[in-house]
Amino acid sequence: MIIHFSNHAFARVRERLSLSSCQVKQLIEDNKTVPLGIEHRSNKTHELFFSVLDNSCFVAVRDNSDGTIITIIPAEWHNKWTISIEAMAEAKRIVNVNKIEKIVTRNIKPIITNRPSKLKVRGHIDYKLVNLGTLDISKYKTADIACNHPDAINSIIAKVNEKEIPINSIDMISINNGGSSEFVQFEIDNDKGKYVLYKI
Repeated sequence: MIIHFSNHAFARVRERLSLSSCQVKQLIEDNKTVPLGIEHRSNKTHELFFSVLDNSCFVAVRDNSDGTIITIIPAEWHNKWTISIEAMAEAKRIVNVNKIEKIVTRNIKPIITNRPSKLKVRGHIDYKLVNLGTLDISKYKTADIACNHPDAINSIIAKVNEKEIPINSIDMISINNGGSSEFVQFEIDNDKGKYVLYKI
């Protein structure tokens, strides 16, 4: 079953975890979770997983009818069933720590030496990708530089407007160097009345 996140669950990941939603999705799809139980009336599965970066366990509540992750809550907040110490120990044991650490490193490392000429920009809307053009890698080099460069931001905003995409519907922006991606969160700075990009 394909796993995807509701807007609520996506927001809870950003609010409560140091792992990205992509990393949480991978844990669930790779069965690196401990089943806690199923709500038979609503057909929702509760799964326990361990976040290496937070050194804590969390519970993903998934709708079995379509694979939607409805919410993510800290294990200590879970009151549907009692979570045993053994279950939390098992969740921690089955996580491939090295694999998670490699993903984290990949997502935050600078652009690799063997660079293409362009940075591909995509918008993430409910886990659907929308092409938002390219940026000149010789000018911006990394997502960090693009985030703070007015020309890069204006270029992305122009493409968003051109495609008639509501700005508040964009969950995040990914800037791709031809290999791995650097993810930046797209938000509006209301105090200054202008658009800004914040690195996740």
